[in-house]
Amino acid sequence: MASFTAYMMVGGSHPNHGGITGETVVYLSENGRPALVFGQPDEEGRYKNVWIPTLEDPVEDALLFISACILQNEVILEELRKYLGSSGFDYVEMYELCTNEERHELYRLNRNVLKKHQGLKVVFTILEGSLFKGAIGVLKEYDIDMEVCLSFYHRFYSPWRNEIVVHGDLD
Repeated sequence: MASFTAYMMVGGSHPNHGGITGETVVYLSENGRPALVFGQPDEEGRYKNVWIPTLEDPVEDALLFISACILQNEVILEELRKYLGSSGFDYVEMYELCTNEERHELYRLNRNVLKKHQGLKVVFTILEGSLFKGAIGVLKEYDIDMEVCLSFYHRFYSPWRNEIVVHGDLD
């Protein structure tokens, strides 16, 4: 069974207390291969929208997923239709979508699209060991309201070591 190693709340930037309003949550599921999902799973545990991100650019893939599946931005959807045709946006494998150069052009386009979404806020919560952890530097290139929350204390039982492991400090 896969586990979630990060999630993004997508909503409006609230002017007080740095909060977020009306959020939708996108999860990064890992084990075997990563997947971006949102919404509730059906009776069989399947999600309606599943995108398989690249290992090199998972954060950019997640922001593209947000523009297409949550914001349903027509500029992004029109561009994606060139690659997906009539297959739709429910299941997308980013490596198979287009060439590396075309994918990076989609990222550039998405940075411009997201910049125009006044009031949009994305909160990234990234757990220890997440694929996102090594890829968040690219967020500097995005002109959107955001927060990035990283784990600074981690306590867990390790069945391989048969002991409690603690990283970080709460003081």
